[in-house]
Amino acid sequence: MSKFYRKLYAVHKWAGLISGIFILLFSITGTLLVFGEELDEGLNEEWREIQQKGDHILSLDSMYKIALAKFPDATAISWVNPESADGHETYEFRAYTNDGNVWTYDLGVVSMNPYTGEVYRAGKLNTLEGGLMNWIYQFHFSFQMGIPGALFTGLFGISLVISALTGLLIYRKHLLRALLFRLPLRKRNFRILNSNWHRTIGVWSSLIAIVIFFTGFWMNLFVYEKETWEKNKHAVKGHVDYSGKFDSLYKAVLKEYPGFEAMAVRMPTQKGKQVMIHGDLPGDGFFFKGENQFAFDPVTGALHHKHLLADMSAVEKLDALAFPLHTGRFGPEWIKVLYVIFGLCPGLLSITGFILWKRKYVN
Repeated sequence: MSKFYRKLYAVHKWAGLISGIFILLFSITGTLLVFGEELDEGLNEEWREIQQKGDHILSLDSMYKIALAKFPDATAISWVNPESADGHETYEFRAYTNDGNVWTYDLGVVSMNPYTGEVYRAGKLNTLEGGLMNWIYQFHFSFQMGIPGALFTGLFGISLVISALTGLLIYRKHLLRALLFRLPLRKRNFRILNSNWHRTIGVWSSLIAIVIFFTGFWMNLFVYEKETWEKNKHAVKGHVDYSGKFDSLYKAVLKEYPGFEAMAVRMPTQKGKQVMIHGDLPGDGFFFKGENQFAFDPVTGALHHKHLLADMSAVEKLDALAFPLHTGRFGPEWIKVLYVIFGLCPGLLSITGFILWKRKYVN
């Protein structure tokens, strides 16, 4: 092995070892989150699906007030499952708060009956009061350590990208054999067997692993900005109740843009913030999710601005691909199954890689 490839191997080894346990945690939590919504429904089926319906669904403005009462320090309340507007499921609201501590990631959830306003679940995402899958979601991108945790996850994600790229270079002579499953994967001594499994899994999963971990880092870029840290050092005190126009604004967008499928309705509680409605329009393509944006003044109801996917630049569209590529939320359901399978591979690589290092350097 040349001096260059010895150094490359050292980078590959230490990048994997340093981030190994975190990669394993990313792998496990990430694969659970691919079907996170379905799992949350299954864990809470006694109230997630509405059995007893009332006479009519409450207004969005009324439910905003109920959610705000649970989180009076919220900077915004967001309706995150408008697809449930037919009244067959509970309405899910996300509360964005700020307690002035950068080590706390300030997200909360409120689940309520849209007919009666009964709250089934209300809690921060760093406690199980917010639900197990919501706790896992926040742990996945921040280790439940606030802004510093989100920064760390991005760095560990980049370390895996480095590990994957260097691994492809180191095992370049074995790429074709690994892709064709021609490396012996049974009936060999344990060291060779583990090495061949490491190479085969690494080659098959490297591309999607690079995509998943790089997009995860990309979506967390905001935590590398000074403004993010400064904003989270100042706790929110008090709020403004802007209810009164949310329903009408939401319905106005649906009327003006036939076929519009809302993904989220974000309702402000602080001065200077707009009502934000995100969603999909016919013809957007299955890769893009919720990129059409409408912003309204919460007091006057006037349109502040709109940003449609059709008007976005090529760079903006590339940026918009980060979320669906990271989560597997595009196309048919079998895409999610593939993400589960390949999402587990980095975790397996961290285990086989550690075994390789241990047997070579410790034994």
